[in-house]
Amino acid sequence: MTGYVSPAALPRHVLDRPDMRDALACRDFGAVFALARKWAGISFVKIADACDIKPDRVGRLAKGHGSITSYDKVATIADGLRIPGALVGLAPRSWETSTELQALALEDDDVDRRDVLKIASLTVAGRIAGMAPWDRLAHAVKAPHAIDNTTVCILQTRTSDLYRQEEFVTARQLRPSIAMHRTMLKDLLLANPQAQSEMLVSLGETEAIAGWTEFDLGNHRTAQLHLAEAIRIAEHVGDGPLRACALGYMSYIAEARDDVHEALRLLQEAQSDVTGSGSAATRSWLAAREAETAALIGSPDRAVRALERAYTAFDYARPHERSWTGFFGLARLGSLAVSTYIRLEHPLLEPTSRAVINTLAPGEEKVGAIISADLTVAAATGGDYDHAEDLAEHAVAITRLTEATLARDRLRDLARVLQHKAERPAHKLRRQLAAV
Repeated sequence: MTGYVSPAALPRHVLDRPDMRDALACRDFGAVFALARKWAGISFVKIADACDIKPDRVGRLAKGHGSITSYDKVATIADGLRIPGALVGLAPRSWETSTELQALALEDDDVDRRDVLKIASLTVAGRIAGMAPWDRLAHAVKAPHAIDNTTVCILQTRTSDLYRQEEFVTARQLRPSIAMHRTMLKDLLLANPQAQSEMLVSLGETEAIAGWTEFDLGNHRTAQLHLAEAIRIAEHVGDGPLRACALGYMSYIAEARDDVHEALRLLQEAQSDVTGSGSAATRSWLAAREAETAALIGSPDRAVRALERAYTAFDYARPHERSWTGFFGLARLGSLAVSTYIRLEHPLLEPTSRAVINTLAPGEEKVGAIISADLTVAAATGGDYDHAEDLAEHAVAITRLTEATLARDRLRDLARVLQHKAERPAHKLRRQLAAV
């Protein structure tokens, strides 16, 4: 579909409208169709043809009668109207370009401009529904005392979906959905004490992803508050892996403050919470994080041992053990190994980085950004500025696209180091890095 242009494609200026953004975020396709006709002049007949929907149903939806809940139908509509997947909670499609994804990113203060507590209950349900049945969620909002186990499962699925979206959308795009979901869970918990345990775990997982998102946006204090709340909930319900996840995220904040020893302490504490057989993926991630952090302070033996533990645990890992482990595939483990080997100047760096890059799948652009940044740093540190310049061109572009904080911070650190270099090639590389 790369060269295909739908006759009902929504133009950029219509997709950028706040009312269209809100309709897409809610998956309120009746409003989407009405706005498409009003602002783009696209007839309901063209919409029906492009989206494989009967014209009379398009008209009924535009008048507020009925809704679209099928995941496949949402994908068909998004393709028919050329709506970037991130705007309706779908993975990016092949026709989506980096320019489109950048231009459609939400502004930082979007969530601050909304008073989430004043949004109508059905709209809140729609925002958090994801692939779940809208009617059930709408009923839960209107009558929270009647929430049942199926609805709890739906909300748990939506929590996991937020973690999956983090892999392919920017933190600024994800933040409003997290805020909505967090508000929903808190409101339901207040009115539904019998679901405390399951709902509290979902809220704790939501606090953790909120903390990571705020860290990704550079809001370290806010991130700490969310993660502290996740830890409080984890301790209250006795959920060791959730506590370990929050501590793992906290280790990134400590490292960003240049408190590497505190980061290592947090990681060691976190690993003591995931000794069970059902937490191999979390254990692998935390051990790999320990490896790259130990390498940063010049502890090669500890780093190599930790990396060996990470690979051993990964052999027993299931990718969806918990909401946060869906991200941790072989590419993510490989990226942590690359980071470790770069810091150790290890001979396995080149073959490992080449293998990881060759196995990256669509949707793993953030991993690619981190690896590209690390390889740029390695080349520059070794004095190979020509190679570093070639790597930096790609690293800067993909970092700006994905807004990957870890990649950005490493490139900025390199730029600061280069300020003290007198060589002419270093000046050229520093100018390249100024773009981040």
